[in-house]
Amino acid sequence: MEFGCQSENNVVVEDSASSEFDEEFDMSSGDGNEPRDCDAERISINCMADICKIDMNNISADEVERYNFADLEIAYQFYFWYERATGFSVRKSHVVRDHAGEILQQTFLCSRAGYRENRGLTPEKRKREPKNQTRCGCEAKFRVHIDIVTRRWYITIFEFDHNHVLLDGMMCGLLPAHRKMTKTDVQDIESHGNVGIRPYQMYGAMANSARGFHKVGFVKKDLYNQVSRQRKLITSDASAAVKYLRDLGKKDQLMFVTHSVDKDYRLEQLFWCDGESRMNFEVFGDVLAFDATYRKNKYNCPFVVFSGVNHHNQTIVFATGLVTRETEETYVWLLEQFVCAMKGKTPISVITDGDIAMKNAIRKVFPKAHHRLCACHLLRNASTNVGTPDFMRYLKRCMLGDIEISKFEELWGEMVLESQEMSGSFIYKVSKYCGKGDAWYVTHSEYAVEKFKCSCLRMESIGLPCDHIVCVLVFLDFDELPKCLVLPRWTKFANESISGSYPGGTLYWDSQVAARYSSLVKMSKDVAELVYNDLDEYNRVVDILDAELKRLKAKQQTDNSNVGRLDSCSGTLGD
Repeated sequence: MEFGCQSENNVVVEDSASSEFDEEFDMSSGDGNEPRDCDAERISINCMADICKIDMNNISADEVERYNFADLEIAYQFYFWYERATGFSVRKSHVVRDHAGEILQQTFLCSRAGYRENRGLTPEKRKREPKNQTRCGCEAKFRVHIDIVTRRWYITIFEFDHNHVLLDGMMCGLLPAHRKMTKTDVQDIESHGNVGIRPYQMYGAMANSARGFHKVGFVKKDLYNQVSRQRKLITSDASAAVKYLRDLGKKDQLMFVTHSVDKDYRLEQLFWCDGESRMNFEVFGDVLAFDATYRKNKYNCPFVVFSGVNHHNQTIVFATGLVTRETEETYVWLLEQFVCAMKGKTPISVITDGDIAMKNAIRKVFPKAHHRLCACHLLRNASTNVGTPDFMRYLKRCMLGDIEISKFEELWGEMVLESQEMSGSFIYKVSKYCGKGDAWYVTHSEYAVEKFKCSCLRMESIGLPCDHIVCVLVFLDFDELPKCLVLPRWTKFANESISGSYPGGTLYWDSQVAARYSSLVKMSKDVAELVYNDLDEYNRVVDILDAELKRLKAKQQTDNSNVGRLDSCSGTLGD
């Protein structure tokens, strides 16, 4: 049944679902679209109380024509309760808007309107059983339009007839549009699951309390879906990851794990590092590089890696983090946790890709650290913005090599010569390892802490003496490298400074201890292989091992008591 409707200029038709059945709107014609005068009094519906007063089962076309609604939501609720009472379900369809985005017209359809999209599937191609047809081309619809003057909604089309069987009141509540799980139902499901009641038992208990399955308000499938959602909240990937890291901490006493959650108790930030990484940072933590991978995981969360290099120039990882967004607050939190994990030690230099959020966070957490840009990012930016190939070749030689532009070296040499005022120092000009016409300048001072300095700054850059300094050492007849040219971090004794400082640390940190442990394990296995078949030898070896075990435990207890007594004495003296 079609009623009059007002025409509007400059309208835009919107389809709220791609699978909705197609309709064509002719908003420009005047046939049947102009409001017609009604002598009957209009019936205003302003709230749910007005809807409840209507007898939906005995509603007539004349009565429907007189209805007008306060807003679009009230119009939808009217049709929702109508279809609930008559035995079908509704879905929203086409929307007509003006250019300002305001809704002028809304259409509601029977849920069985239209037809299923044909995807070319045949019984031979199907991998699953075909589902029942839920669309049969039903033409029942309900359309409302706004009155521009009164700002009220009135009915333009109301089709009563369906081409399918309508359900009775008992079965209508099982339609998808009418099924709803309340907060009380969710709480009951959760409480039942906590005491071990299974889902099918829960549904039976709820049906018994409601006096019928049709009065529960949802079907068994909805209950199983809710149970699955609750289980995901309890055993999600985030909680499993945190639990895994906590379990690693039980094996590694120096493991550091911390995380934070948002207001919805979802994982927001995760930071962790193991014992070996913490000990590595104590030795090689003078330079720290950290960068965030760009959403390379399943959840599109940035993965932050804190890294450095050891005395073999190998990359080592100090710590890692997983965050939901790259903001200044996030990086401040990560760096604070990093400082906490490393017992307050901060790096001398920090290398990043130049991100503004990282830069601000470093300034707050590491105020004394030197912030530098990563060479690979600088080269990448240069290659992106400068299209000349020769420029990149020279730039790489300037940044990563020992060769500089000739004019720059001349200016640098002049600056070194003019500013050098150290007493008892000598300046050597080295041209052996330079280009034609170029030269490097090595300063040698007997009284300075840094006795050798070269204008190429390789020692200050990577911590290794350059060829120019070695050339001067040969000229001065040095038999060995001075200690000022050998940094402890590059020697094979770099780990000895903390060897034994972490008795609870991982075993493989000290190679000598690990070797002794492996040899004892191998020897024990060999003894077991030889004596387990001979009862007399077995008893003799067990007696020997038992005596040694008691002796070692007594010795350990004595050593621990002595350490505790010394700690208490130190505390008394300190007080």
